[in-house]
Amino acid sequence: MIENTTDEIIVDENGYSEPSRSMLKREAEAQNDIVADLLKLGKAQLKKFTFFDESFIKDVLTMKEMSFGPHYRRQRSFLAKRIRQEDWYDQIVHTLGMVNGDSKQAVAIQHRCEQWRDRLIEHGDDMIGELLAVFPHADRQEFKQSIRLAKQEKETHKPPKHSRILFQMLKALHEQPHIQADYDEGQNHHHEDEQGEH
Repeated sequence: MIENTTDEIIVDENGYSEPSRSMLKREAEAQNDIVADLLKLGKAQLKKFTFFDESFIKDVLTMKEMSFGPHYRRQRSFLAKRIRQEDWYDQIVHTLGMVNGDSKQAVAIQHRCEQWRDRLIEHGDDMIGELLAVFPHADRQEFKQSIRLAKQEKETHKPPKHSRILFQMLKALHEQPHIQADYDEGQNHHHEDEQGEH
């Protein structure tokens, strides 16, 4: 095994990349965050997640009654592990949007992130320059690493773990207020230019 300590990409003897420690940490944090989102819901709302089994819903409701401490943390880890094992993350994010009645802007941002993710995975490095033109604060190396791993798992038909991480990175970019304002302003100028051409 060869470890690149610069960006923590780990490459095996066959040239395949493995997730870095920072990526694994980010994935775990995302799963814990999604558990926290589920804890805000009541039983009737949890029933709308039709892919959940009764035992999972019961475990979420049990955790809602717990005080913070070792038992609470163990239960959170258990629920996050179930989400990972069942590959429920994307379905939960989508259903949370419907249950919470997300605004049109939030839905638009989600679709925008999905489009960026798909284009980055398909075109790789060619799209990074375009991404940085819109989001100059984005970390080029981190995105290159995530794209490579997401592309690799797609080609080998593995669960889209890194694709989800890439989506979360894009979503974080869109949620930064000053960047979002710059993006919206750029979009407005773009539309004005288009209208001026007609």
